[in-house]
Amino acid sequence: MVKKPGEIDRLKELKNEIKRLKEALADTVLDRKIAESTLEVICEDMDLDYDTVKKKAGEELQKRRSTKTKK
Repeated sequence: MVKKPGEIDRLKELKNEIKRLKEALADTVLDRKIAESTLEVICEDMDLDYDTVKKKAGEELQKRRSTKTKK
């Protein structure tokens, strides 16, 4: 298949963008794992139920997000 120079450049740009997005996703997954592990340790140290704390935290985040969007 013959490609024009502009197409080759665009293909390189798209491949670089895919690579950058994959790296960003991997970083995000790692950050989430670290946060969840930290929460588990804190709950264990404070003798709290992890699932209950996680659920309450999620509800609180939703409230804050909905309050921000209403402003």
